Amino acid sequence: DSNAHFYVAAVCSLVTVSVILHWNDSISVLSCIIIAGAVMGVTSSLFIRRIHETSSLRESARQPQLPLLRLAIHDSCILKQIWGGIALNLGSIMLAAMSVATLKRGYHVSDTHAIIFSTVQFAAAIVGSKLTAPVAQRFGAKSLMIFSYLFVFPVCLFWLVMPQTFAVPWLKVFLFVPFFLIGAYAA
Repeated sequence: DSNAHFYVAAVCSLVTVSVILHWNDSISVLSCIIIAGAVMGVTSSLFIRRIHETSSLRESARQPQLPLLRLAIHDSCILKQIWGGIALNLGSIMLAAMSVATLKRGYHVSDTHAIIFSTVQFAAAIVGSKLTAPVAQRFGAKSLMIFSYLFVFPVCLFWLVMPQTFAVPWLKVFLFVPFFLIGAYAA
């Protein structure tokens, strides 16, 4: 449920930025948006510092990490999970970034409109995060993870078969499909 709150905040932020950029799409406005984001990040760290940590959490943080790292490196099961996680995270990061780059370069979508596509991605993540818990309870977390990885392949196929131009302009609506799938996968 906390994931859904994050994605809702992301959608609200993206809509706000999109509206601001629609109003004025200049480099100075982009700079102000970046500065505002940095100020919010620093301000939020002040609030995070005030969060009460339990004694067990503080005690765990005091433990030396090098022995745990050595243990993880020598355990083949944990090592496979680490490398698998790295590969999946890099793949999803590259998939999302390349989808935006393809949209902007291949279909000449403006920055303002590209944000709308990212908003669709986060909106799909809201829906996906709400469905995650009940599906995981019914079928198990491992099955859910394997199923969610299946969303990656259609995105790759989508960009391979998508035409460079559209004979009918309304077919551009299909450009939202990969962003919806990436959002559902990310949830």
